[in-house]
Amino acid sequence: DYWRKFDSEYVEGGPGSWIECRDPAVSPGFLSSTAPHDLEFVSETDGVATFNFKEIDFIEREAGDEITNPMPSFVGKTISYTFFYSNRFGFLSEDYVCMSMANDLFNFFKRSAQILVDSDPIDANVSSIAPVRLISVRPEPQGLVLFGNSEQFRMYSVDTALTPRTTQIRTLSTYEIANYITPESVGTSSAFVSKVPSYTRCFLYETKGLDEAPSVVDIGKTVAQWIPENVTNITTSPQNSLIMLSSSRSKEIHLYRYYNGGEKDLFQAWSKWRMPGLVIGLQIINDQVFAITKQGDQY
Repeated sequence: DYWRKFDSEYVEGGPGSWIECRDPAVSPGFLSSTAPHDLEFVSETDGVATFNFKEIDFIEREAGDEITNPMPSFVGKTISYTFFYSNRFGFLSEDYVCMSMANDLFNFFKRSAQILVDSDPIDANVSSIAPVRLISVRPEPQGLVLFGNSEQFRMYSVDTALTPRTTQIRTLSTYEIANYITPESVGTSSAFVSKVPSYTRCFLYETKGLDEAPSVVDIGKTVAQWIPENVTNITTSPQNSLIMLSSSRSKEIHLYRYYNGGEKDLFQAWSKWRMPGLVIGLQIINDQVFAITKQGDQY
């Protein structure tokens, strides 16, 4: 059921104790060179920032074997999203949610093969009747909202923090979300896009109570078929009630602006900007819009 090794007080033997260890025939963990890396801010001098791109020192497996303490489910699969939540580091990979040990961000293995404690890593699968690929996550008071390309879920724990024992996953809705375009937060809701062969739809997604269905509004319905199908990026500014859609293959930026009087939106409007080049990147930071455009062979 578990493995132990003798830990002697002296190099050449003598008294000591038996401590739990891993099966010597199994891997100590996964390769840091092929795992996510860390982009670390080092310093800033005269407006020029210096960063250090390095491997992460993930904690090795200390106990058990491939049955009692298996590899996390993202190993060998494509990681689509990373996040931090409740002192845990998390990965989305295909239809799995993997979260590290609590207060030990780079440890994805249990400390013991004999017992399961609340701080142990969480490795959960979103069960569905159809294939689903998780692409984004959004924290909320009741837990996490998991956005899949064809289905959305709530990951929660009743009356406690998320633990390996108490974590539950429940389907919220079955909207199609464009692959590789992650939903963005707009204050208390999220904006996402859904594509059809000739145009793009844009939705606002807002969750309610634990047992209530979410509120979903098609904000692009008033301009149906006006937003092109080549959208590759969505950028939001909750403070300015603004959503911007752009494409790396187009010079145009489509904007949605609304005003909420406290209870409901009093008016909404769509407009369009034309940039001098292809919009490769777009971001709103501190009420400023930063755009990276490609003009000829220059950026």
